[in-house]
Amino acid sequence: MKHFFLIFIETCKTLLQYPYSKKIKTKPKNTEAYICQDLPLQYGIIDYVNKKNHVLHIINTDSTLIFFRGKHKKLTKGSYVQYHYLVQIIEGKEKIFLFNIHAIEPNEALPHFKQILGVVDYINEKKNAFHVIITNHSKLFLSFKRISFRPSVGDFLNITYIEPKDEEGNKKIKILAITPSSSKDHM
Repeated sequence: MKHFFLIFIETCKTLLQYPYSKKIKTKPKNTEAYICQDLPLQYGIIDYVNKKNHVLHIINTDSTLIFFRGKHKKLTKGSYVQYHYLVQIIEGKEKIFLFNIHAIEPNEALPHFKQILGVVDYINEKKNAFHVIITNHSKLFLSFKRISFRPSVGDFLNITYIEPKDEEGNKKIKILAITPSSSKDHM
């Protein structure tokens, strides 16, 4: 935590020159929240936790992978988070600094992620799975274990997702949530 605090203090010197921040005349009790209150707000999901190096791998709503160093016992893989951020160009490279990061409920975060409409085109009872065609003509093969309802062929589904890049730089859809959608809304 001391290491994080030192990085935070150094970044605060820069934040004081940032157009959205307010100059600090007296030190408030929660300096981080005070400085960051006017910084942009973002949502993400924790994709991986490197416990040895205390680094969180966070994928934000734009499917950008962000690394955050700091000890957070309450944040685990799959946790949805909310944070303020600052983007700076340092030595020609874009650096993203995260502040006031904390866990939130999925229903608070999911509306901020990408959503796409899909339709169930086939159900495989033997494999306990179903196929969904999404609007860009891609097919998804999904298990019934991932959802709490049982769709039928022709049902519309709202699919909340991210598209993180793999090691080769290719985007791959990672589904966060699937909810039924009224077919009346799409005709």
